[in-house]
Amino acid sequence: MFTTETDAVTYIFTSLAATNWRGRGLDENTRDLEPTRALLTENHLPGQAREYAVVTGSKGKGSVTTLTARILREYGHRVGTITSPHLVSYRERIRVDGRAIPLPDFLRLVDELRPSIDRIAASLPENRYLSPQGIFLAMALRWFDENGCDVAVIEVGRGGRFDDNALVPNHLGLFAPMVLEHARYLGPTVERIAWHKVGILKPGGHGISLPQSPGVRAVLESESAAIGAGMNILSPDEMGVYVRDWERGVVMYIDGHELALPFYGRYEIDNASLALRAADHLHQRISGQAAPDGLGRAALEQATWPGRYRRGD
Repeated sequence: MFTTETDAVTYIFTSLAATNWRGRGLDENTRDLEPTRALLTENHLPGQAREYAVVTGSKGKGSVTTLTARILREYGHRVGTITSPHLVSYRERIRVDGRAIPLPDFLRLVDELRPSIDRIAASLPENRYLSPQGIFLAMALRWFDENGCDVAVIEVGRGGRFDDNALVPNHLGLFAPMVLEHARYLGPTVERIAWHKVGILKPGGHGISLPQSPGVRAVLESESAAIGAGMNILSPDEMGVYVRDWERGVVMYIDGHELALPFYGRYEIDNASLALRAADHLHQRISGQAAPDGLGRAALEQATWPGRYRRGD
């Protein structure tokens, strides 16, 4: 049995560490979701039905994930989240109702999954690996099952189409702003990057996106149409508007009301706008009822996301 987080995390990264991962190229040529799919299937994960939102983009994914989850909690839901990176502990990546998974449960879940992890990793050819992200996903899904989560909001890594976290059966995909990034792994144009990220959508699902550049917008709309998924790119009247700064963040105006958002940076107004639309959509799917008026705005005023900083803001 594992007795420390360090030992457990070292084990989680063992399969990846045995490969030439630093020299790998484009995700579509080097990433393989089948080992993670096998891990989930072998362990009957997810074991319970719930709603999922998967979040991607080039910036703001963590804020959108956290804010959406906070609003859903205010609406009365039990909410699981997966985010990355972490500040102090890997356990921060897996949360239920904002609380990181406790160390004893983190260690227990690694132990419980270890037979499957060892068997799958041993079966892989050279330079193929069982993704650490996939192992964290399996742990998170079991933790959400054990805690009776009826909804989960899951942040992917740099891409989406070849991201282990996108293996969940999500109806909803959320899209933060996209720019040219990680070109070595995603491709040389913002349109190609958008192709990777729109891959989080499932056939018949639905996407909600912040405003995007024309090239990105075209990719989101064409790819969603190709799989029969809806795509709502938020219009100006669906977005919050900056009013003024205050001592702990910014004041924004949305849906006829002002609210004091305790996040610094005007870009967080966009993230909060997307989170509010996402939470309302998920609540409607879960309950069959419209979101309670005012509770979403109240949740945004109480949200926290400590220690995050983006250069240039």
